[in-house]
Amino acid sequence: MDVKSNRLFVTSEDEPVVDSFDMRINKLIHHYLPGGNLNGAVGTITVIQQKDADHYEVIANIPIKPGARNARLVPELNKYYVNVSTKGPQEAQILVYDVVP
Repeated sequence: MDVKSNRLFVTSEDEPVVDSFDMRINKLIHHYLPGGNLNGAVGTITVIQQKDADHYEVIANIPIKPGARNARLVPELNKYYVNVSTKGPQEAQILVYDVVP
């Protein structure tokens, strides 16, 4: 949620999409297909930079491991945590990424 511009961002587990809604007028503003997701397959974390309230740009695609499922951004720590489940010989782990504001 971007409180300053009243934008809500919604992602999907099933498809690599990000939807942006304007909460002032309750309207879908953009439907993004950034090319990465956390659906358990080998994929990417897609980093999207906000240019202004209605314009965004993909600035990076970071590879993730198989089994990556859930993620959480902790802005107070400038960290992004990704949970990776056990998959075959791979042990469960939590990946930690530094966030550069």
